Amino acid sequence: MPEKLPEKLENALKLLWKKSRFTSYFYQSCEFINSEEVPTVALHESGMRPAFYYNKSFINTLTVKNINALLVHELLHVIFRHDHRSFSNMNPYLQNLAQDMVVNSYIKDNISSFFSKSGYNESILELPESLPLVPDYFYRETGIKDPGWEDVYKWLKNRDKTKLSEFTEEVSKLFKDLMPDTSKEKKKEKDPGIPLFKTETKSKNNDSTGLVFTDSNGKPVPTGSHIFSETSVSKRLETHSKKMTAFASSDPGASEDRIFNLITSIMGSPDKTDSSKWEKKIKSIVDASAHSSEIEFSYKRFNRRYFAQEIYAAGKIMKDKQRVITAVDVSASVTSNPGELEKAFGAVESLLGRYRVELLCLDESLFIPGTENGIITKTRDLNKKFFYKKGDWKKIKTGSGGTTLFAPLFNEYLKNRNETVIVITDGYIHDINRLKPYKNTLWLISPGGKQDFKPPFGKYSFIDTKEV
Repeated sequence: MPEKLPEKLENALKLLWKKSRFTSYFYQSCEFINSEEVPTVALHESGMRPAFYYNKSFINTLTVKNINALLVHELLHVIFRHDHRSFSNMNPYLQNLAQDMVVNSYIKDNISSFFSKSGYNESILELPESLPLVPDYFYRETGIKDPGWEDVYKWLKNRDKTKLSEFTEEVSKLFKDLMPDTSKEKKKEKDPGIPLFKTETKSKNNDSTGLVFTDSNGKPVPTGSHIFSETSVSKRLETHSKKMTAFASSDPGASEDRIFNLITSIMGSPDKTDSSKWEKKIKSIVDASAHSSEIEFSYKRFNRRYFAQEIYAAGKIMKDKQRVITAVDVSASVTSNPGELEKAFGAVESLLGRYRVELLCLDESLFIPGTENGIITKTRDLNKKFFYKKGDWKKIKTGSGGTTLFAPLFNEYLKNRNETVIVITDGYIHDINRLKPYKNTLWLISPGGKQDFKPPFGKYSFIDTKEV
C-alpha cells in the first residue's frame, strides 16, 4: 500500500487541482516516493514511470506555497529541456547553476500570474528564500531579455579570466555531490534505495550521481536536487509531459491556464531553420492589401528636371505613409512566449519603413496602450493612438490568460475604416461567432494555440518560430 503523503504536500496538490489542471494532471500521473537519500526533492522516474522523490523531513519545513513553487520548478526543468548531466567541456557546477537561475527567475518574474484566470490574481506560489536568480547585471551587460541556460552559462564562464578558476571553485562549494551509498550497513537494510543512486548510473563525466545546492554551512538549500540521469530518462519525461499536454487540452479550463499555454507553446516549437522567407511572405500580404501610397505623380507639381527643355512632366508628391493596425491578444499564449512575440513583431517591424503601425491590445476589452516606466499599460481613451516603434514588443506585459473578446475591435473600432489589420492571437477567441467580417485582416496565430483554429475571414499564417 502506497505511503500516505505528508499533509503539506497533499494540500499543495489539492490547491494545484483548483488552480492549474495541467500541472495537476502531470503530477497525478507521477509516482510519489519518500526517500531519505534525496536531500530535498527530485523529478526523475521509477520503473520507466515519472516519479517525484521527496524527503519528508525537508517537505515539512516548507509552506504549501513553497511546495507549489518547487513542483513548478521541477516541471519547468523538463519543459525547458534541461539535462542536468555534465556535458563535455562544460563545468557541471556552472551548468546546473545557470539552469536553476533561469527557472527561478522565470517563476519570480511571473509569480503573480502563473495560474491566472480572469478575475483571479492571488499567487499560490512562493519561492523559498536564497535561491539563485539571474543577476540584474546579466540583463544590463548582455541585453538578453529571455535567456536560456546556455546564455547564462556563457556569461558566467566569460567573467574575468584571471579569476575564473577561483570563481568556479567558489561556485563548486555551493553544491554537494550526491554519491551512492555502498556501505555494508546500507546493503543489509530491506530498502535497497532509489535506483538512480546505484553505482551503475553514475555520470560518465562526473563521479557523482547528482548535485544539490548547499548554503555556507553545507546545509541543502530549499530547491530541487539535480540528478545526472541518462538521456533516455530526460526524453521519456519530455514525452510524458507532451502526453499530459494533449490530455489536458480537452479540459475546458486549460485555455485559461497560463502555464498550460506556455508549455503547449514550447512543446509545439518547431526545429531550427531559416525564417526570413516567412517574414517576406507576411510583408507581401500586407503590401498587396494596403497598397502604400507614399509617392504619387501630379501635374500640380511639375518635374523641374525637364522644364528647361520645355517639357511639362508630372512631378512626384510625397504622401503620408498609410497606416497598418496591429492588434495583439495580450491574454494569449503567444505573449507568454517571448520567442513567438519577437517573431511576430519581427514581421511587423519589416513594415515600418513603408507604413505607420498603429498598436492595439485586447483582453476582456479593447484598449490603446500607453507607457509607464517602460512597460505598456492600458489607456481607455480610444481616440488616442499608439504608433509602434522598433522594439516596443518588449514592453508588452502579459495579460491574465482569461477571456478574450474581439467584437470591440471588429464590430466597433474598425467600423467605416479600411486599413489592413494584423491580429496576433492564439486562436482562443470567445466571441468569434459574433465578429463582423473585415476583409483586410491578416491573422498571425501562435503555433502553441488552438490547434483547429481557422479564422472566419481574411488571410492567416502561423507564427514561424524557427531560427537560424
